[in-house]
Amino acid sequence: LHDLATAFEQTRLEPPPHIEEQADSAPIDAGRLPTDPAVPGPQGPGGPGPGPTPSGPGVAVGEAAEVEKTEAELDLSTLLANIFDAADEENELELRHKEVADLLYATPLGLTDWDIKLLLSTATEFETGRIEYKPFVAAAPEIIEGLRKRRAAFEARKSAAAAAEVPVTMEAIELCFGEEIEEVARTMREAFGQVDPSSVGTLTRHEFRSCLMSRMERLSLQEVQMLMQMCREDEQGNVLVYEEFPMLLQQLRIDALHNALVETDI
Repeated sequence: LHDLATAFEQTRLEPPPHIEEQADSAPIDAGRLPTDPAVPGPQGPGGPGPGPTPSGPGVAVGEAAEVEKTEAELDLSTLLANIFDAADEENELELRHKEVADLLYATPLGLTDWDIKLLLSTATEFETGRIEYKPFVAAAPEIIEGLRKRRAAFEARKSAAAAAEVPVTMEAIELCFGEEIEEVARTMREAFGQVDPSSVGTLTRHEFRSCLMSRMERLSLQEVQMLMQMCREDEQGNVLVYEEFPMLLQQLRIDALHNALVETDI
């Protein structure tokens, strides 16, 4: 190629600095680069700077495994605290009962539906229908561990006996408890009507509990606690009661019979 630069341009094109010095320097052995830990230098063990930083797919996999190990080491108390704190966006230290229930059901606790309801029944609920979750989260791990052990003991005993579980049907409940359920539902409708004279069909959780507690000759305290966990709520936390209450009582009888033997492992 012909050099098209003029004589003036040639005088302006000075070579880069140190180019001669680099040319005169000794060739570097490709097998012993300065980044090699065996070679002293700015990045070697003999130099002032840190050693080489490992990188590559193996390192990424190792870091991911370390993260998984750290997450696995989080105890149940920390896990629940993190979940509930994240749900408390307003930092009020309180959550609605429905929110607490949804969080427990979404968390893999190794509990059955009945056991989750038992766990929920231990939470102190205010008249506003809200739960101060910090004390509940602090006490929950011990309760969960007890529920797991009790359930495991029941399953082991059932397996040893090799007895098939007999399903409890709605027809059997109607035959055994039909008249009782009908009478309880009638008295509870009267109690609900006194609190809800306009027949809106919904009650606050506090009103619902008060109605149940006003008929203690019909319901035990444990039944009241379980009904408070089984009742369906709307988005505002109000309980939908009138049409569903008889079915709620029937379902309570079924669940209680299915879990009756578990209660012997207390």
